Amino acid sequence: MRPYQHCTPRFRQNAAEKYLFLQRHASYILQREENRRCISNVSWNTLISALVRNGCEHQALGVYYRMNREGFVPTRFTLTSVLSACGALVDVEYGRGCHGVATKFGLDKNMYVGNALSSMYAKCGGIEDAIQALGDLPEPNEGFVGD
Repeated sequence: MRPYQHCTPRFRQNAAEKYLFLQRHASYILQREENRRCISNVSWNTLISALVRNGCEHQALGVYYRMNREGFVPTRFTLTSVLSACGALVDVEYGRGCHGVATKFGLDKNMYVGNALSSMYAKCGGIEDAIQALGDLPEPNEGFVGD
């Protein structure tokens, strides 16, 4: 089933409008000099998350790359969104790179990041890696498994 196939025409139109808005304005927001003074991890995370939720996974990875280049350290919120994008794009190589970043900053033991890692690996066909990501969590929680 294609995304939004079961939705009303008005809903599909709103989703398309949001997608186009995000696509056009995401980089513009980050490029404006007056905005750069106010940008924090929260700004980056909000933008990345909004892009992923609206089907703009490639743009989300581009924003994540830029966030890193600008010297911001990813948080658990950043990595859960980026790993979700990797899973949607079936980009296991980029996802493995994010796994390395998570390990570097000690975020791979976080319940949300661990679940995102597991989900990404499963979507990319790496069932053993998915099981390992869950097994590496301090206390796996059944409520998070099977997202």
